[in-house]
Amino acid sequence: MVSRKSSVAGENTLFSAFLSPDGKVNISWLAKSLESKTTKSLIFAKSSNEIYIKESVYLINTKFDFSIMQAKIDSLKVKIPSTLSLVRVDGENIKDWNLGDDGILSVNLYEKIDGNYNLSIGTEKYRDIDETMFEIPQFEVIGAQREDGEIIIKAEPSLRVQVEKKNGVTQIDPKEIGNRIDFNEFVSAFKYFRLPYTVSLNISKIKPKITAKQNILISFSETIIDYYTNVNFTIKDAGLFKFRFLIPDNFRVSEIANDNIVESFDITKEGDSTILTVVLKNKAYGDFILPIHLETDKEDKAVSNNIPKLLCLDAEKEDGIIALSLRKNLKLSTEDIKSLRPISLEELQSLGIRAIDPKNEIAAGYRYSTTDYSSILKIDKRSTKIIANVERNIDIEEAVMKINDVIRYDILYAPVSKFMIELPALIGKDAVITGDNIKEKRFSTDMESNTGIWEIELHSPILNQFVLNVSLENKLPSVTTDNKISINIPPVKVLDVFNESGVISITKSPNLQVTAEENNLEPIDSKELPSTMNKDQSVLAFRYLNHPYSLSLESTKHEYEKILDTIVNQAHFDIVVSNEGIAKTEGVFKIQNTNRQSLELMMPEGTDKIFSVFISGKKASISKGESPRSKIIMLPKDITPGQEFSLRIIYQSQLRKDFGSFGGLKAESAEIVDIPCSKITWRIYLPDEYSYIYLDGSLSQSGIRSEPFNDINPYMQSQQVRSQQKIQLNNKQIPQQSDEQALYGLDIEIIREGRMYSFSKLDKQAYLNVWYVKKLAIFPISLIIIALATIMFTLIQNKYPADKIKFISITLASALALFILLPQGFKFFIILLLTGFVISKVPLANNFINNRLKYTKSKSKKPINPTENSMEN
Repeated sequence: MVSRKSSVAGENTLFSAFLSPDGKVNISWLAKSLESKTTKSLIFAKSSNEIYIKESVYLINTKFDFSIMQAKIDSLKVKIPSTLSLVRVDGENIKDWNLGDDGILSVNLYEKIDGNYNLSIGTEKYRDIDETMFEIPQFEVIGAQREDGEIIIKAEPSLRVQVEKKNGVTQIDPKEIGNRIDFNEFVSAFKYFRLPYTVSLNISKIKPKITAKQNILISFSETIIDYYTNVNFTIKDAGLFKFRFLIPDNFRVSEIANDNIVESFDITKEGDSTILTVVLKNKAYGDFILPIHLETDKEDKAVSNNIPKLLCLDAEKEDGIIALSLRKNLKLSTEDIKSLRPISLEELQSLGIRAIDPKNEIAAGYRYSTTDYSSILKIDKRSTKIIANVERNIDIEEAVMKINDVIRYDILYAPVSKFMIELPALIGKDAVITGDNIKEKRFSTDMESNTGIWEIELHSPILNQFVLNVSLENKLPSVTTDNKISINIPPVKVLDVFNESGVISITKSPNLQVTAEENNLEPIDSKELPSTMNKDQSVLAFRYLNHPYSLSLESTKHEYEKILDTIVNQAHFDIVVSNEGIAKTEGVFKIQNTNRQSLELMMPEGTDKIFSVFISGKKASISKGESPRSKIIMLPKDITPGQEFSLRIIYQSQLRKDFGSFGGLKAESAEIVDIPCSKITWRIYLPDEYSYIYLDGSLSQSGIRSEPFNDINPYMQSQQVRSQQKIQLNNKQIPQQSDEQALYGLDIEIIREGRMYSFSKLDKQAYLNVWYVKKLAIFPISLIIIALATIMFTLIQNKYPADKIKFISITLASALALFILLPQGFKFFIILLLTGFVISKVPLANNFINNRLKYTKSKSKKPINPTENSMEN
């Protein structure tokens, strides 16, 4: 089938088609049901009309709730008032819609519907700003059996809307629709049950209620008057987009807020008044701040003008604060003050009003509550006022006097570009003057007064603070020790200033003594000197308030006294003595040094080997000194002056050839020449095979005896050592070798064993004398001493038999005295002697000794003839 066409004629349908050449046609049709021919759709509509009235447009949003019964429909028609413009149609299943010339909106659906259906229509109408009457438009659903609904009226806060006329409507309680509207914009609501109805509105614009509070700062410079204000608006009832101001004559707008707030501004003339109109980008409502900056030119001379004021034309009430600021070289006076109440500068500061120009200062402040305020402002130029403060530092050395003057200018009211200083002509010409912004320096001499004047000219005038430095040097006559010289201090005078005052500080070399004789100067404590001066080095200080003044010094030279530059805080020695009389010593010095480059070490007598020397764990070089015992140790350069470091030395000494059975020896330790030592400590390790009768020397014994020994002198505190021990000072390990093991010896380990005794002393010259006896020889030696004592006391008794009691008394008294006076180690021998004395009193022993003596004597005589001997028997 190429094409087909059907049309309805009455109750019949005509069908025509162009057929293909096949000759076969299939035709099928669907007959309409009897119901569709006889039943019509019933449409009921309920509408909700929301009218939002704005200053320039009416926005109408209409929602239809359809209820379709009996038969389905595929289109809806709504008549829209011709005064409205259709902007949107929303709903489900919409195929298309069309607004005819007759104002009927036809909405076609994809599928036929019945039951409930929702349709939303948006329309609008432009409004003339001056329009006062508006009649609510009515929407009619074509073919509806019944149509009712509600009308909700809203308006912008700036509009006042009143119902002028109503017919066919009933007012609704707002509570019934409270969840669907914003009551800030709600006007009224009505319900209608059929068309037509009438609701007429009277619309008028609400005038905003505006109050303004200004914070004004009027700033005066030499050539410009700046008018700064922050206008704090409070806007009620309605918002607005523009503000109008009356600005002072001859003022121009410099700046108004910023581009985010202001759309534009315009200045117009209305008669003799200048009107500033500011248009905002957004409507202002509630609290709103608008900053404005005006300015005008001013002649650089004394002026007298009425106080300028910016007035808010639309404000019902205006008040504010006015602050006046001006340059320091300007003077302000006021006359004919009206409706202005003065306020303090402290109150202005508490309100946050400060001078915007850093060169200005707040001079006055006023508060006004009405806009009819006025006052005559007189601005005069002040003449320059310069205040000079001199900080004079005088340093007295042996051959020269150095003077450094720091002149601090405080320039008030008007800037200046020239300064003048007066000095004695002889030394003034050699003065060195420095400072910022200096263009030229000129020196001239007044022969009559014998003074010189320096003129210093700057590149540009300066205000407030300026500093000049004046340096002088004057040679002094040479002076010998303990002699005095007089020094007259040349004065410095600052010219063309309102006031000059200053302080003088005297410093000196350490070997000089300085006294002063002053006139018109006030002696002060050096602590009163400014912080910019050297208070710690000042020996004399003075203050002057005006000229003239004079100051002469008397300087006396003294010789330097040598002070301590190096000290040994502690020296410790571990001395290990062998049976062969060889002592191996490890010594550690804790030293503080400021400027010495080397140390001279005096070794003990008999030192034959130095194994190694370390400074803070690093090898150090050692060389021979002037004597065989003197050794020179060079200090490394990386030692911080005054910081403590360690010197560690290991050496060997020959104390005696060998110990033998008994005897004595002297032990010494190395010491640093010409350097005091705060404390010396020893740990001496002696062979354990010997008993030590007495230890005496320059050291005092310290430490605790850890275990008892069966010694001749058990009261000597000692400790038996069988394990290795390291030196520690103040609970800190001494640094061991930390660099390469080459050159200057090795870091050897000294085996510490034997009987350890601890000693200590203050300062230097540490030595120890040791008397000893071998433990295995104590018993035979004791027997020999007892035997000799017994024989001695027996012989004495036999020789003086009549004085036995006297002899016994003298012997016991002598023994007791020796027992008390002799050191502990020798008391053992006193006991042996007393033992011999007691044995000599035993009859058996006495007879035995006497018989032996007689026998010895008889044998010493010539031989006896045996015949004679037998005859006698």
